[in-house]
Amino acid sequence: MVVAKRNLPEGQTLTVADLTVRDWPRNSLPPGSFNQVKNLDGRVVKTRLIAGEPVLKAKLSPKGLRGGLSAVVAPGMRAVTVKVDEVIGVGDFVQPRDRVDVIVTVNRSGYSKNPAARIVLQDVEVLAVEKNPRVETGGGKKKSKSKLRVATLQLTPADAEKLALASTEGKLLLSLRNQADHRAATTKGVRLDNLIKGPVNPPGLDLAKLMPEIKPKEKPKPAAPPETKIEVIKGITRSEQRLSK
Repeated sequence: MVVAKRNLPEGQTLTVADLTVRDWPRNSLPPGSFNQVKNLDGRVVKTRLIAGEPVLKAKLSPKGLRGGLSAVVAPGMRAVTVKVDEVIGVGDFVQPRDRVDVIVTVNRSGYSKNPAARIVLQDVEVLAVEKNPRVETGGGKKKSKSKLRVATLQLTPADAEKLALASTEGKLLLSLRNQADHRAATTKGVRLDNLIKGPVNPPGLDLAKLMPEIKPKEKPKPAAPPETKIEVIKGITRSEQRLSK
């Protein structure tokens, strides 16, 4: 049976060098398998294959299609590539064939004083991701780091229009879904005034009254200067006089 010799991404045009034949029990051959490499030369991978995985008809695009992303787009669907916020989104965790929700945050035009965020698309398939390598310096050593910059999503034509408008009016974030969870979430979105309810300092509240009164400390009075006693004797009369310095 023909298996992949190495990992093969979606849209890859197969060559003889990508494939090999491996012995397989005849009674356990999966449906749609191939027994000759030459029959697959020029076919296009529709679903990514890992090294050693059997090449099945269900994982290949129809004959005659060219390689590339267009070969993996389902009939009636569209592939739309958009820039994704690399700081807040799920970044390196997104992979082709994952399912995601698309959230847009808007803080321009009529939303500048009261920004809003809302899920605009749900349970959409990721066809491809592009990560731009970066070089960061840490501890005197250079290391490479990749950040998700753009994602290609498979959408209906109507959803493609929504995504095009959302990408021009705000920032897009991808929310990763469980692949088995296809339920639609019902949300109303959120505005900044709903996120932080009420003013930070409610009106009528005097914070000064809540603070204990702090009285200034009185300076200590200076000590009285020492006195000098003088004994005065006049005849048989004796008296004392005090002199201050």
